[in-house]
Amino acid sequence: MPFKQQSYVATAFKHVKCSDCNAPDPTWASVNRGVLLCGDCCQIHRTLGRHISEIASLQHGNWAPPRLQMLHNLVQNGANNIWEHELYNTSSKSSSHPPKPNPTDKLRPTKESFILAKYKDGRFCQKMDEVNVDSLNNQLLLSVTQSSAETTLRLLVMGADVNCSNSDQSTPLHLAAAHDQLLQYELLSIYGANPNRINKDNHTPYDVARKCGYYQTANRILSLQYELTDRLIYFINSKQPDHINGQHIIIPEIERRGATVIEAQNKLKMLDNQAFEELAADIFDEVDRRETEQVWKAGKNNNGLDVRFLPTNPTFSSLRNQGRQKLGTLSAKDFAILIAHILEEGKRREQISRPATNVSYGSYDDEPSYCEVPSEYSDNEPVYDEGLLQDTEEGHSSPVYDQVPERDEYIDNKTIMLAKVDSQQRVITHLKDQNSELQLRINNLEQRNTFLENQNRELMGRLQTMLSQNKTYDYDLPHSSSGSVSSINDNVPSHPPPPSRSSVVPRTSSANNRPSYSNDYSNLPREDMKKPRHQTLPPMDTVSEKTQHITSAVTLLRDAIRNDNLHQLPEVYQRILAASQGVASVFPENPQWQTIKLSLELLKRSATELSQLSLAGCNGDRKLFIDSHVNLAKDIARATKSLVGYVQNAMSNK
Repeated sequence: MPFKQQSYVATAFKHVKCSDCNAPDPTWASVNRGVLLCGDCCQIHRTLGRHISEIASLQHGNWAPPRLQMLHNLVQNGANNIWEHELYNTSSKSSSHPPKPNPTDKLRPTKESFILAKYKDGRFCQKMDEVNVDSLNNQLLLSVTQSSAETTLRLLVMGADVNCSNSDQSTPLHLAAAHDQLLQYELLSIYGANPNRINKDNHTPYDVARKCGYYQTANRILSLQYELTDRLIYFINSKQPDHINGQHIIIPEIERRGATVIEAQNKLKMLDNQAFEELAADIFDEVDRRETEQVWKAGKNNNGLDVRFLPTNPTFSSLRNQGRQKLGTLSAKDFAILIAHILEEGKRREQISRPATNVSYGSYDDEPSYCEVPSEYSDNEPVYDEGLLQDTEEGHSSPVYDQVPERDEYIDNKTIMLAKVDSQQRVITHLKDQNSELQLRINNLEQRNTFLENQNRELMGRLQTMLSQNKTYDYDLPHSSSGSVSSINDNVPSHPPPPSRSSVVPRTSSANNRPSYSNDYSNLPREDMKKPRHQTLPPMDTVSEKTQHITSAVTLLRDAIRNDNLHQLPEVYQRILAASQGVASVFPENPQWQTIKLSLELLKRSATELSQLSLAGCNGDRKLFIDSHVNLAKDIARATKSLVGYVQNAMSNK
């Protein structure tokens, strides 16, 4: 079913007010801040620049569904409180803080001064006496595996490193991909997370998502890696490349002739990778400004001055800021020609880049995304010299670059050969993927064959026993509606289901998004339900007695948190840990039942993590502290329920 943007916006943001002045029915959003804005406040945000506030129209913006769903998640979970924390903190409230404006207050200076203080200066964010970056990074690595993007945003604002990693060299992007948390991935991408980092298994986040079978998430991850070029392509001809089938860049058909074009192409080739990426990023910002300006002018109640040039970014050099503003002087035709040059050069660099790497122009990569090319610009900045935007005889501003030395012919030949090698390597990679899929199917068929052989031996053994006793019994074979014995294959799944992903199930604080934890074991492989010859399941009474201790301890934990008796938590931790060890003791040390094994692992790990929780470890964040308890308690309850259900179901099948 196609995504209906306007219908989603009308439903998702109903009754939401402007985050800066409480005006009803906001029509704009600051994507990186996770807030909604009225047209009045949006006018100030547009002058701040995308490095402070990324503005988009709710109804008329070109939204990818996951990006809009991420915004909804942030708004519904109170992301605005991150930016206004000190306004409601009575213990540290300062008289110097301006009051929050009302919808009827003047735009300037009342609303403007408040917005500048809130976003540009960050005066109302939570103030911390001492920042423990390592602790924040550990919390971030945990937060991205759950569904609350608001917690992740809070940690990033407090100073967590978006590209930190754990002992496996997995970054927050890797973990979000492994837990199918696409909204977390969207937020991390907005805040500059590097999609090309690899973990200890030499996998990128895209590889991790595909390996876990989250193909829809993997496809979105692939699109995000080409977000810059996709936006430029769509701006010119409203087309989108087919990334799934290997089409990543579409060169627009724009008439380009003359020596000026050749000079421009040569000048782009002479830029090193960093300079080229910065130039592409600046053009991306100009595209965003022009598209936003067009929507703004089309609005009924959008008044105020036009934003004709990109706002100054103080982190850039004066030379780069001047060049960014010169982009606003280009006519629509000349700007489209410049974009075509950028796309053409980007495609050329992609073809000669290292193989099997998805390149995102403007990304933050530890290594060059393209082959090294000579550069005469030692400062590694986009070239905005006097020759960049000279007036032509027709009176239009067009990109003109300084004359550069001609390149040797062998470089062109090298480019062609590298492109051929890259093409062959892509074919090899594709064949390897096909081989892996075939091997997986073979493994599934082998497991199915083993299951059928085991069932056949069991039935034959029962039949021989009955014949030797000269008795007639019902063989308990499944019967069809017509009364005839159905094929054994009717009850055999087409392939054994994958092992339980209990250890990677996303935790969530939303009751509507919680997964179902039923005791339906009908989809498990039969060999998992069979009792191994040398191992036996404990009696049901013993399992019930042991798990009752866990239930009682978890109830004490719930009451202690609900009644704010945090001093009781250490004692409760030990009771839960002891009860968990008691449950594990009644099962074999290395159970052959996959469900029992995974459930015990989840139970032990969650109980251990719970015993190690502390308010100081959560950096004083009480909400994160309580949420961690709730999530771990859910995992303990889920593991306990799985153990009881499995044993009960196995006993009933005897």
